[in-house]
Amino acid sequence: MEEYVEDLTGRKFLLINPSEYVQSRVDHAFVGSKFASVTIEQGHVGQKVATIMKDGFSETINTISYDIETGEPDWIVTQASGEKMVVTDKKVHNLYQVEGEIKEGEQIQPSGVYRPMIRVDEDVALYTSWGELQYIRKGGVLVVLGEKDIYGIQKDEFEGSYNIVKEEDGKALMSENLQKVDTPTQKPTIFLSVAYPHDDKQNQKLLKEIIKYVNSNGLRAINIKKIDPTNTELLSEISKAIETSEGVLSLAFNKGDGHTSPFVQIEGAFAAAMGLSSLMIVPEGVKREGVLFDDGKANIIEIQDSKSLYSKQNKGLLDALDNFIVEIYKRASNKLTQEELLRFKKDLSSDESEKAQTRLLDFIKKRYSVKNVNFDLKDIYVKRPTQIKAIVVEEGGTFKTKDGEVFLQKGDFLVNDKDGEVYGVSRENFEARYVKVENQKDVYLTKIIPTIAKKEGDMTEVCQLIDMEDKYSMSAERFEQGYLPLEDFILNNCNFQEIEDSALQELE
Repeated sequence: MEEYVEDLTGRKFLLINPSEYVQSRVDHAFVGSKFASVTIEQGHVGQKVATIMKDGFSETINTISYDIETGEPDWIVTQASGEKMVVTDKKVHNLYQVEGEIKEGEQIQPSGVYRPMIRVDEDVALYTSWGELQYIRKGGVLVVLGEKDIYGIQKDEFEGSYNIVKEEDGKALMSENLQKVDTPTQKPTIFLSVAYPHDDKQNQKLLKEIIKYVNSNGLRAINIKKIDPTNTELLSEISKAIETSEGVLSLAFNKGDGHTSPFVQIEGAFAAAMGLSSLMIVPEGVKREGVLFDDGKANIIEIQDSKSLYSKQNKGLLDALDNFIVEIYKRASNKLTQEELLRFKKDLSSDESEKAQTRLLDFIKKRYSVKNVNFDLKDIYVKRPTQIKAIVVEEGGTFKTKDGEVFLQKGDFLVNDKDGEVYGVSRENFEARYVKVENQKDVYLTKIIPTIAKKEGDMTEVCQLIDMEDKYSMSAERFEQGYLPLEDFILNNCNFQEIEDSALQELE
């Protein structure tokens, strides 16, 4: 049943699921590239920015947050026609030629990134990646940067700022972008819970320093932008994200009324219920209502200076953060790593091999957060370790591969395997599956990723545990040539230096 929402003027817009909407129209996709310059300025966390078109139409409202990867606040990008939009720090450096200090009013040129788009033939409204409704009038376009990164551009703005550069490649690029999801990483992951919005002047430096400190210690921080704590779907999404983490780091900043965000309580409670490591940092003056009580499970530290991680007034903060990081690595050690495989080799060769098999299967399910999927250890394989040569695509376009012509973005990879076949791989998928071989130009080694295989006659269906939705079939003969049972691999091929050396010799 179709659902409509009204904008501030009472005009009705069809409320769409953006991913499903563009998938149903992928045959009409085209590729656009921005040519118009913009001006940019860095916003203040908590600052609200309205996107209002030249004719007074109110498109959306966004709130300045922080970039989970850089710790920097979002940027306000002003188009040539005057409308403003909010762009994350990482994305603004990808989409625009941002170098050095930005002067007020300085014209910033776009970087020429290709973006797949579709026209909308009706008034539509969509919930964007920043959590707010965006209203796009008939004739506008939807831009697809990822499955959960879809936004709209009004018709006049598009025609005054963009060129259609590769109309025939739109379907291929959009299909590829719709498959882009956040891929797992071998780094231990923490969920960063931050009271939002907060007083930027007091807290932004501390937040930035903590993100950099966490990253410098080899951890990966994730976060979900939060809008409504009564939204059950949002709470489910938060719960799933925390479940894939090793712990929760909460910054209980003052939202301006002496209280912190209810999400600090919610996300802290999720961590406690799941038995995860946690650390809650509470600045002086923040009321304890809404802050998780210290029941011996939650690790809470109060600080006097919320301006800097390294302030002498924050006695014990660095020690508490270091202890939290140690706990994260202890939990991460219970996941399947190369070092763990070496330990399993000894256990599987012992008299208690059956117990080791059970423990190995349990480790794998925890490592890849596999639930509601029935499989045994005998169903798990790994790809035979091989080295490949790959080059980074310097300029997006269409390339000839073993799968025919494919569209690749700047930063994607062209892979040449040991059989001499060339194929294209998106940057996200490549980095999830290959690791660079040191001191070898353009040479990469396949990562050891458990794969479930189900044999049916002459065909075998396979899917790697890093992406359970990506299933494909191959001949049983090809599968036998390319894969090994995980247990056999551990028992017979678990010297990783020898694997790398032999794979390099084979490649040469």
